[in-house]
Amino acid sequence: MADIRARLERYFDVLLIDEVQDFAGHDFNFSLELCRAGISVLLAGYYYQHTYNTRRDGNIYATLHDNITRYVSRFKEEGILPHRNTLSKTWRCSQKVCELISSELHIPVEAHVSR
Repeated sequence: MADIRARLERYFDVLLIDEVQDFAGHDFNFSLELCRAGISVLLAGYYYQHTYNTRRDGNIYATLHDNITRYVSRFKEEGILPHRNTLSKTWRCSQKVCELISSELHIPVEAHVSR
């Protein structure tokens, strides 16, 4: 990992990892290790959009995606501060769909544009 972080630091100023909500097992651990590089790292993802695990590694974080509080806490334990409002509006769903999701599923989501 030290060699990988050194290469990142040599060639990049910023690392963006998208769809982080789908990382599981050793992939999740690997992404946390990358955050220790001496560059800016942005992990982007939407917990409620989790549909696919990148790995199935036995019991390694087998329950990571079972609870949003535990999921967020795992990042905080590593010193990674989640910005839960930075990308809080979706371009994918209309305002009416967002209202339905919020009221019926109790998942807070807003449309980026109102129509």
